[in-house]
Amino acid sequence: MAEQTSLIPPSTEPFFIVTPPAARYSAGVTVLHLLCHYLNMAGESAFVVHFPPSAVPTRRLPHYAQFQSLGEIEPTLLTPILTEEVVDYYHQRKLTPIVIYPEVFDNPLNVKFFGRYILNYPGKLNTSYREREAFSIPYAETLGLYCREHYSDHPKPLEPLFVPTTDLTFWTGNAAPDRSATCYYAGKLKEIHGQKPLGVQSASIEIKRSSKEMNREEIRAIFLRSKAFYCYEDTALAIEAALCGCPTVFVANDHFSGIPLAAIETQSAGWCISDDLTELEKARIATSQMRSILQSHMNAFPALVKNVALKAKTLAREHKYSGTISYPYKSKLVFFDSDISFDESTVPEPEDLGELTPQFDAKNSLGAVLRADIIHDIAREVWYERQRWGIFYKLAKKIGAIPESGPKLSYLGKLVPTSVNEDTSEPSTELEADRPRGVELRPDVIRNIAREVWYERQRWGIFYKIGKKIKSLRRRLA
Repeated sequence: MAEQTSLIPPSTEPFFIVTPPAARYSAGVTVLHLLCHYLNMAGESAFVVHFPPSAVPTRRLPHYAQFQSLGEIEPTLLTPILTEEVVDYYHQRKLTPIVIYPEVFDNPLNVKFFGRYILNYPGKLNTSYREREAFSIPYAETLGLYCREHYSDHPKPLEPLFVPTTDLTFWTGNAAPDRSATCYYAGKLKEIHGQKPLGVQSASIEIKRSSKEMNREEIRAIFLRSKAFYCYEDTALAIEAALCGCPTVFVANDHFSGIPLAAIETQSAGWCISDDLTELEKARIATSQMRSILQSHMNAFPALVKNVALKAKTLAREHKYSGTISYPYKSKLVFFDSDISFDESTVPEPEDLGELTPQFDAKNSLGAVLRADIIHDIAREVWYERQRWGIFYKLAKKIGAIPESGPKLSYLGKLVPTSVNEDTSEPSTELEADRPRGVELRPDVIRNIAREVWYERQRWGIFYKIGKKIKSLRRRLA
């Protein structure tokens, strides 16, 4: 065995796993994250690329700034998010990234070298491919046979990489003495294809797709008291039901043949395609075999991942370096100093907004008419804007971009409606007729809103100046 000359691992071709954000209900997304995790466990450098990117707004920033959403990610998985800095690191060393797409993508990152992880029948959930992959990995033997037959002009698929995503420790328990219930699942059939499942019994319990609607504990409890699970698509739920002693009846439809992809890998244990009592009883007896079948696949999985990584890197080294990926967005880690942030838990109630919410005064009110709840919403946004302004004011002081302390009324121009009369408390003729019910805004409130718009424009000016300074600094460093 050769002596180790450095504790720092050498830089080799990285793996970029393209996947939607992690989600509990999607076995395919879980498989992609597990691939990234076990590549890293095998000593490779693997990262996940969320595509399309999922972003969420935050009250801390204006509406045009959002944070990347990681989805329902498992913190126990070693799945670092790919950043622009990582992309640049490997680009500078001219190491060809091994990009692995699920079969639903063609080549959205515009890379010259990529592979596909075939998790479903190609073309079923995507358009036809315009570009050929350098290699493909079928999730199951069934998919490998399909690709060899229907994609003979593409490279021959590697050996299958079947990934059991089920927790054998969790999916077990004491079954009900009398299994009398039935349950069903038709998530994609309903949500994606817009069809209703046929033949569902009125008393049958629906398994929900999102963890926000139904958690794992609830699903397990349903399986433990059900005598049959009717499934309208290929899903890991069928395996989880079998582990709980509940046989699955796969129901064929326009979008599902009735035969699961992993029929060979699971040895057809615990399921049938007919609710005939004899077939259902055979499937129930076979559910006891599922645990040992999955355990054997789990034991073999790490070695299979190492083998796939070795073959993919061998192919990558035969490919002349031709650039890195075309990243769809600028991924950055953002840190907020505690003294320039605000606690969103302190959001005021309407009665706490004070002077921001005008009191109704029929004699002295002028301007546009809005409902009281709309005024409360506007007042809350003004409150948030003031918090944001506090953050950006501190940033502005550091770069010398502080705007004027505030505008004079004459500077606001078109921001103030012409219907506001400074010299009289009488409403304009335009507003006298057919006034809607609600609370009316006083002229000073209208001006305050106009000032907030002015401040927002100043904030945009700060962003612009920060951007110019960053560009200037990059040019100097280059």
